[in-house]
Amino acid sequence: MIRPSGKAILHDQFGTFPVSAHYRPGWWWNFAACRAGCAPLSYWNTYFLTFTNARNSTFHLSTRRTRPNLGNYPIPIKVKGRYVACDRAESRFLITYGSAAGFAFACLG
Repeated sequence: MIRPSGKAILHDQFGTFPVSAHYRPGWWWNFAACRAGCAPLSYWNTYFLTFTNARNSTFHLSTRRTRPNLGNYPIPIKVKGRYVACDRAESRFLITYGSAAGFAFACLG
């Protein structure tokens, strides 16, 4: 499970803008921000931040262009259309598990 500092990347990237997420089934979750929330709601889901004061994430947006090979069930997380790296070497990426209920994050690589 990722601590609040891990989820700080959304606040670091988007500030006070409302955050939305789009799921491409089995491929990724992509987070974005729009001034009044992203539309249409049939494509974008509103995402409510759990840790509203989290800042200074140790994660960063990766330069990687291809999807990391993480196996069948891990689903990579994107922010602004870019994968989120957990380490500077970009060998571990932020994921959620498609085989589990809920929306917990972990690092995998």
